[in-house]
Amino acid sequence: MMKYLYNTFFKRCITVMVSMNPQASIYKDFGKKILVSDTYHPEVLKEMHEINTVCDNKFDFCFISDDYVDAKIKADPEITRCMTIYRNAGFFNSIFSFQGRVLMSAVGRNNANYICIFKQNTASEYENVIKEFLSMYLPSDMSMREMVEFVKVATADHQFFCIDNITGECYISKLSASQI
Repeated sequence: MMKYLYNTFFKRCITVMVSMNPQASIYKDFGKKILVSDTYHPEVLKEMHEINTVCDNKFDFCFISDDYVDAKIKADPEITRCMTIYRNAGFFNSIFSFQGRVLMSAVGRNNANYICIFKQNTASEYENVIKEFLSMYLPSDMSMREMVEFVKVATADHQFFCIDNITGECYISKLSASQI
């Protein structure tokens, strides 16, 4: 999904990505246009912002965090600014891909324009994503157990929920084999 989003919407951007496995084969076809680092450097986000501040938003930047699991990125003030102030300035794009919702701060999760929810690993995590993200889109007369079963079926076989927080809509979708 991360690669699809990048290739479809952000390929034109100056992109920096952090991953704890930058040598992974998934990144091989990105080419040289993306700078991939195995270490998060908050000053990079700050400098992207400063560049566009003095250059009248001339540059489209994109920051990608792909399964970067570290407390310093979760609680970093620059990540919070990325998800709020920088994003709202209209020149800063970001993609955050995590295996679990709590790996991103609550401020970040609550300020995302779009959220994709895929299959979860435990019943309790299904309940958590339903409570935090999906309950307002599911029928209110469903019990939690029914919601969990519905979300399990809806996210099977690489399907996912896409929440559009800009329009307030939620969809069930799936990338085709050619999109992956």
